[in-house]
Amino acid sequence: MPYVNTNWSEITAAQDILQIANANSSGFFWTGMLYMLWVILLVIFIPLGGFEAAILTSGFIGGTIGLILLYSGLISWQWFLPLPGMILFTILYIVWSSRADTY
Repeated sequence: MPYVNTNWSEITAAQDILQIANANSSGFFWTGMLYMLWVILLVIFIPLGGFEAAILTSGFIGGTIGLILLYSGLISWQWFLPLPGMILFTILYIVWSSRADTY
């Protein structure tokens, strides 16, 4: 990535500081931060409650933060939707795998 000289005199609000990071990284700065946070949370929660609980917990926390970033216009829907999708499919997996154990 080439060096980008930022004109700091054009920044007039806190929103400009947040968006300048996205502008200098092809729009993926906050998306990368969201998914790095999700992976860190996943690694932290796996020993505490198992893989399913880690997916649900890190997906909820990441989804909440992602919703804030989405609302502020820093990430797009296509990068936010995998987090609630993981929660939904994990719940479906838990329900269907527990039914297989009872028959």
